[in-house]
Amino acid sequence: MAVSIPFCLFLSAEIERTFLKIIFPILILAIVTTLLYYFSFGLLKVTSSDNQLNFRWNKKPIFNFKEYNSIEFNNIESIIVEQGIYLRKLKTQDAEIELGGMKSKNTDSLKLLTLLKTKTSIKPKDSWDVWNERGWLKIAYKINLLILIVATGIVITFIVLKGFDSKLLLFIPLVLSQLIFSHLQMKDKLK
Repeated sequence: MAVSIPFCLFLSAEIERTFLKIIFPILILAIVTTLLYYFSFGLLKVTSSDNQLNFRWNKKPIFNFKEYNSIEFNNIESIIVEQGIYLRKLKTQDAEIELGGMKSKNTDSLKLLTLLKTKTSIKPKDSWDVWNERGWLKIAYKINLLILIVATGIVITFIVLKGFDSKLLLFIPLVLSQLIFSHLQMKDKLK
C-alpha cells in the first residue's frame, strides 16, 4: 500500500487525459486493497470429533496460513477470550492455537466456546488474567497510570495555552478514553 500510493501519484502525473488520471489510480488502489485483504484474512474451520478439535484453513493459491495440528480436549490448559465474546487462543502444553478473535456472538463460535467449557471444565480467562499470572499486570497498571497522568497534564496544558475554549475539551475523551478504559480493566483484575 505504501508503494502503490506514490506510484499512483506518479502515474496520474504522467497521463495526459483527465479521465484516465482519475480512473487508473483508483483501479490500482482497489486491486492492491483487494489483494491485501485476500492475503491478510483467512477462514479457519474448527471441527470436533473423537474427543479432539481439528483445525483447517481454507487454502489459498499462495501465502497460506500456518497449519495447526489437532488437539485433544484433555490437553487444553487454558482458553483465552477477550471481553467475554472473542475467542482468542487455546493453549496446550506444547502448542498455542491463535484463533484471531472469533466472535462468540456468532452461533458457531458460541457453540465452540460452550463445547470447550463443557469438555474441558476450564474457565476462560482474558489477557489481563494472563498478565496477572505472569506478574506483569502491576507494572503495566503503574505504567498506564503514569501515562494517564502525563497525558492529562499535556491536554490540560494545551487547553490552557490555547485559551480556554469548550471545543478543546473534546480532546480529553479522544486522547484519554482508551487509557482510562485499560486502567479500569487492570484495576478490576488487581482486586
